[in-house]
Formats: sequence, C-alpha cells, structure tokens
Amino acid sequence: MDLQLKEKIIIVTGGAKGIGEGIGKTTATEGAVPVIIGRNEKDNLQTVTADKKCRWKILSYSGRTDKT
Repeated sequence: MDLQLKEKIIIVTGGAKGIGEGIGKTTATEGAVPVIIGRNEKDNLQTVTADKKCRWKILSYSGRTDKT
C-alpha cells in the first residue's frame, strides 16, 4: 500500500503501546518518520529498539507528568 508518506513527519501520541505503536510501525514502513510521545521513557525506548530488522526511525520523547 502506498500512502505517500515518504519523508513525512508523523506525530503519534501514546506511540509506545497498542494502537499508537501500530500506527508508528505502519507509517515507518511507508517511509514516514514517526515521532512517538509517551509518558514512560522505558516503554518508548523499548518500542524504538524492539525490531532491529526494520529500517524505520522513531524518535522518542518522554514528557513529565508530575504536578509542580
């Protein structure tokens, strides 16, 4: 399927698990650069490094959710 996403930046909130993870992987295989945003840095990094044979790029950001 060609979604014409090559070199497009896709922001995926909740991209470390579930539907968000699937969206990130699917858009990456279409040539996009998914940026995942999640609350848990460990989950974000695990998602980014999980599949070594894929040639996709995912940037990970873990935001602070504590109240100040």
